[in-house]
Amino acid sequence: VHEVLWNRAVRRNTSPAIEALRKWQFSCWNDRTVESGVLKAINQPPWKESVRIVFNPVTNYVGNSDHYHTVSVDPWWNDEMVFVKQIGNHLFWSSR
Repeated sequence: VHEVLWNRAVRRNTSPAIEALRKWQFSCWNDRTVESGVLKAINQPPWKESVRIVFNPVTNYVGNSDHYHTVSVDPWWNDEMVFVKQIGNHLFWSSR
């Protein structure tokens, strides 16, 4: 997810934070405020790992992917994307 945010930010000349909070882009923020989302996430086991990833150099697990979704959904937008790879239950796509 960090790489997807990074790739979107580079393509749109914004920041990963702006991309993460863009309305209706990431379902974890839908219908909730940033504060309530963080308060919920901070108590989850992956929180520390997520913070570590954000403050480390960018990795390259998903290439130039700028979209992703779980295998349980079939979003309308993936017909126009190039499939990059699958990691666990997530499929990563590139708009280029």
